[in-house]
Amino acid sequence: MKNLKYKTVIFDLDGTLLNTLGDLTAAVNYACTSLGYSESSEQEVVGRIGDGVMMLLKRCLPEGANEETTLLCRKLFGEYYDEHLNVKTQLYDEASAILSALKKHNIKMGTASNKYHSAVKRLITQYCGDYIECAMGEGGEIRRKPHPDSLLAVMNELGAEKESCIYIGDSDTDVFTAHNAGVKCIGVTWGYRSKEVLSIAGADYIANTADDVLKILGVQE
Repeated sequence: MKNLKYKTVIFDLDGTLLNTLGDLTAAVNYACTSLGYSESSEQEVVGRIGDGVMMLLKRCLPEGANEETTLLCRKLFGEYYDEHLNVKTQLYDEASAILSALKKHNIKMGTASNKYHSAVKRLITQYCGDYIECAMGEGGEIRRKPHPDSLLAVMNELGAEKESCIYIGDSDTDVFTAHNAGVKCIGVTWGYRSKEVLSIAGADYIANTADDVLKILGVQE
Protein backbone atom coordinates (compact mmCIF):
# COMPACT_ATOMS: atom_id res chain seq x y z
CA MET A 1 0.00 0.00 0.00
CA LYS A 2 1.50 3.33 -1.05
CA ASN A 3 2.06 6.10 1.49
CA LEU A 4 -0.68 8.61 0.71
CA LYS A 5 -0.46 12.29 1.63
CA TYR A 6 -4.13 12.53 2.60
CA LYS A 7 -5.29 10.00 5.17
CA THR A 8 -8.66 11.66 5.84
CA VAL A 9 -11.11 12.98 3.23
CA ILE A 10 -14.19 14.92 4.30
CA PHE A 11 -16.99 15.75 1.88
CA ASP A 12 -19.70 18.34 1.57
CA LEU A 13 -23.09 16.66 1.02
CA ASP A 14 -25.47 18.53 -1.32
CA GLY A 15 -23.95 18.95 -4.76
CA THR A 16 -20.86 16.92 -3.87
CA LEU A 17 -21.95 13.46 -2.73
CA LEU A 18 -25.67 13.72 -3.47
CA ASN A 19 -27.79 15.49 -6.05
CA THR A 20 -30.57 16.67 -3.75
CA LEU A 21 -31.89 19.50 -5.90
CA GLY A 22 -35.19 17.91 -6.90
CA ASP A 23 -36.26 17.10 -3.36
CA LEU A 24 -35.08 20.46 -2.00
CA THR A 25 -37.03 22.30 -4.69
CA ALA A 26 -40.17 20.28 -3.94
CA ALA A 27 -39.90 21.07 -0.23
CA VAL A 28 -39.27 24.77 -0.85
CA ASN A 29 -42.29 24.98 -3.14
CA TYR A 30 -44.54 23.10 -0.73
CA ALA A 31 -43.65 25.51 2.06
CA CYS A 32 -43.91 28.67 -0.03
CA THR A 33 -47.16 27.79 -1.82
CA SER A 34 -48.73 26.71 1.48
CA LEU A 35 -48.28 30.32 2.57
CA GLY A 36 -49.64 31.71 -0.70
CA TYR A 37 -46.31 32.54 -2.31
CA SER A 38 -45.07 31.56 -5.74
CA GLU A 39 -42.97 28.52 -6.65
CA SER A 40 -39.29 28.59 -7.56
CA SER A 41 -37.71 26.65 -10.40
CA GLU A 42 -34.85 24.23 -9.84
CA GLN A 43 -32.57 26.73 -11.56
CA GLU A 44 -33.63 29.42 -9.09
CA VAL A 45 -33.25 27.12 -6.09
CA VAL A 46 -29.79 25.92 -7.11
CA GLY A 47 -28.55 29.51 -7.06
CA ARG A 48 -29.83 29.95 -3.51
CA ILE A 49 -28.44 26.74 -1.98
CA GLY A 50 -25.35 26.59 0.19
CA ASP A 51 -25.92 28.60 3.34
CA GLY A 52 -28.42 26.46 5.24
CA VAL A 53 -32.18 26.03 5.08
CA MET A 54 -33.12 29.36 6.63
CA MET A 55 -31.07 31.34 4.11
CA LEU A 56 -32.47 29.23 1.27
CA LEU A 57 -36.02 30.02 2.34
CA LYS A 58 -35.31 33.73 2.88
CA ARG A 59 -34.03 33.87 -0.68
CA CYS A 60 -37.15 32.12 -1.98
CA LEU A 61 -39.66 34.18 -0.03
CA PRO A 62 -40.64 37.68 -1.21
CA GLU A 63 -38.24 40.41 -0.16
CA GLY A 64 -39.25 41.85 3.19
CA ALA A 65 -40.96 38.70 4.53
CA ASN A 66 -40.98 38.99 8.32
CA GLU A 67 -39.36 36.61 10.80
CA GLU A 68 -42.65 34.97 11.76
CA THR A 69 -43.35 34.12 8.12
CA THR A 70 -39.83 32.78 7.61
CA LEU A 71 -40.04 30.59 10.71
CA LEU A 72 -43.41 29.19 9.64
CA CYS A 73 -41.99 28.52 6.19
CA ARG A 74 -39.07 26.69 7.82
CA LYS A 75 -41.49 24.55 9.83
CA LEU A 76 -43.48 23.61 6.73
CA PHE A 77 -40.30 22.92 4.79
CA GLY A 78 -39.00 20.59 7.50
CA GLU A 79 -42.28 18.68 7.79
CA TYR A 80 -42.35 18.06 4.04
CA TYR A 81 -38.64 17.41 3.54
CA ASP A 82 -38.43 14.93 6.40
CA GLU A 83 -41.02 12.81 4.58
CA HIS A 84 -39.70 13.32 1.04
CA LEU A 85 -35.93 13.76 1.29
CA ASN A 86 -35.10 10.74 -0.84
CA VAL A 87 -37.71 10.79 -3.61
CA LYS A 88 -35.46 12.19 -6.36
CA THR A 89 -32.14 12.37 -4.52
CA GLN A 90 -29.30 10.32 -6.00
CA LEU A 91 -25.66 9.58 -5.25
CA TYR A 92 -23.52 11.14 -7.97
CA ASP A 93 -21.70 8.58 -10.11
CA GLU A 94 -18.50 10.54 -9.48
CA ALA A 95 -19.01 10.34 -5.73
CA SER A 96 -19.70 6.61 -5.87
CA ALA A 97 -16.41 6.00 -7.71
CA ILE A 98 -14.44 8.16 -5.25
CA LEU A 99 -15.94 6.56 -2.15
CA SER A 100 -15.24 3.07 -3.45
CA ALA A 101 -11.63 3.87 -4.34
CA LEU A 102 -10.88 5.58 -1.02
CA LYS A 103 -12.31 2.70 0.98
CA LYS A 104 -9.95 0.30 -0.80
CA HIS A 105 -7.06 2.45 0.42
CA ASN A 106 -8.38 2.57 4.00
CA ILE A 107 -8.76 6.34 3.90
CA LYS A 108 -11.04 7.71 6.63
CA MET A 109 -14.08 9.55 5.32
CA GLY A 110 -16.56 12.00 6.81
CA THR A 111 -19.18 14.57 5.83
CA ALA A 112 -19.61 18.20 6.94
CA SER A 113 -22.75 19.87 5.62
CA ASN A 114 -24.92 22.97 6.02
CA LYS A 115 -28.03 20.80 5.88
CA TYR A 116 -29.68 20.34 9.26
CA HIS A 117 -28.09 17.50 11.19
CA SER A 118 -30.95 14.99 11.33
CA ALA A 119 -31.37 15.08 7.54
CA VAL A 120 -27.61 14.71 7.04
CA LYS A 121 -27.54 11.59 9.20
CA ARG A 122 -30.49 10.00 7.41
CA LEU A 123 -29.15 10.64 3.92
CA ILE A 124 -25.62 9.54 4.73
CA THR A 125 -26.92 6.35 6.34
CA GLN A 126 -29.02 5.54 3.28
CA TYR A 127 -26.61 6.46 0.50
CA CYS A 128 -23.09 6.38 1.96
CA GLY A 129 -23.36 4.28 5.11
CA ASP A 130 -20.70 1.81 3.99
CA TYR A 131 -18.14 4.57 3.54
CA ILE A 132 -18.75 7.62 5.76
CA GLU A 133 -17.66 7.14 9.36
CA CYS A 134 -18.80 10.51 10.74
CA ALA A 135 -21.37 13.02 9.47
CA MET A 136 -22.15 16.46 10.85
CA GLY A 137 -24.76 19.03 9.88
CA GLU A 138 -25.94 22.38 11.19
CA GLY A 139 -27.60 22.44 14.59
CA GLY A 140 -27.06 23.12 18.27
CA GLU A 141 -23.68 24.75 18.77
CA ILE A 142 -22.54 23.86 15.24
CA ARG A 143 -22.64 27.03 13.18
CA ARG A 144 -23.21 26.78 9.47
CA LYS A 145 -20.36 26.99 7.01
CA PRO A 146 -18.18 28.93 6.22
CA HIS A 147 -17.67 28.71 9.98
CA PRO A 148 -15.45 25.63 10.28
CA ASP A 149 -17.39 24.10 13.20
CA SER A 150 -18.85 21.09 11.38
CA LEU A 151 -15.61 20.34 9.55
CA LEU A 152 -13.51 20.62 12.70
CA ALA A 153 -15.98 18.42 14.60
CA VAL A 154 -15.70 15.68 11.98
CA MET A 155 -11.92 15.99 11.91
CA ASN A 156 -11.81 15.64 15.68
CA GLU A 157 -14.09 12.60 15.62
CA LEU A 158 -11.93 10.92 12.97
CA GLY A 159 -8.66 11.88 14.67
CA ALA A 160 -7.55 13.78 11.57
CA GLU A 161 -4.51 16.03 11.39
CA LYS A 162 -4.79 19.17 9.27
CA GLU A 163 -1.76 18.34 7.15
CA SER A 164 -3.18 14.96 6.10
CA CYS A 165 -6.84 15.99 5.76
CA ILE A 166 -8.59 17.50 2.74
CA TYR A 167 -12.14 18.78 2.20
CA ILE A 168 -14.10 18.20 -1.01
CA GLY A 169 -17.00 20.48 -1.94
CA ASP A 170 -18.80 22.10 -4.84
CA SER A 171 -19.14 25.71 -3.70
CA ASP A 172 -17.25 28.82 -2.68
CA THR A 173 -18.67 28.31 0.82
CA ASP A 174 -16.89 24.94 0.96
CA VAL A 175 -13.59 26.51 -0.10
CA PHE A 176 -13.89 29.17 2.60
CA THR A 177 -14.83 26.53 5.18
CA ALA A 178 -11.80 24.40 4.40
CA HIS A 179 -9.44 27.33 4.62
CA ASN A 180 -11.06 28.54 7.85
CA ALA A 181 -10.33 25.08 9.27
CA GLY A 182 -6.76 25.18 8.00
CA VAL A 183 -7.07 22.40 5.41
CA LYS A 184 -6.84 22.17 1.63
CA CYS A 185 -9.94 22.03 -0.57
CA ILE A 186 -10.83 20.27 -3.80
CA GLY A 187 -13.62 22.06 -5.64
CA VAL A 188 -15.70 19.74 -7.83
CA THR A 189 -17.60 21.00 -10.86
CA TRP A 190 -20.40 18.42 -11.11
CA GLY A 191 -22.40 20.11 -8.33
CA TYR A 192 -24.20 23.42 -7.90
CA ARG A 193 -21.45 25.97 -8.62
CA SER A 194 -19.23 26.67 -11.60
CA LYS A 195 -15.51 26.22 -12.06
CA GLU A 196 -15.18 30.00 -12.18
CA VAL A 197 -16.83 30.40 -8.76
CA LEU A 198 -14.52 27.78 -7.26
CA SER A 199 -11.46 29.38 -8.82
CA ILE A 200 -12.33 32.87 -7.62
CA ALA A 201 -12.92 31.50 -4.11
CA GLY A 202 -9.38 30.13 -4.10
CA ALA A 203 -9.90 26.37 -4.32
CA ASP A 204 -6.55 24.61 -3.96
CA TYR A 205 -7.58 22.12 -6.64
CA ILE A 206 -10.44 21.91 -9.11
CA ALA A 207 -11.75 18.55 -10.32
CA ASN A 208 -14.17 17.84 -13.15
CA THR A 209 -14.33 14.06 -12.73
CA ALA A 210 -13.80 11.32 -10.17
CA ASP A 211 -10.50 10.49 -11.88
CA ASP A 212 -9.35 14.07 -11.34
CA VAL A 213 -10.07 13.77 -7.62
CA LEU A 214 -8.29 10.43 -7.32
CA LYS A 215 -5.24 11.80 -9.11
CA ILE A 216 -5.10 14.77 -6.72
CA LEU A 217 -5.31 12.37 -3.78
CA GLY A 218 -2.68 10.10 -5.28
CA VAL A 219 -5.11 7.20 -5.44
CA GLN A 220 -5.12 4.87 -8.43
CA GLU A 221 -7.50 1.97 -8.73
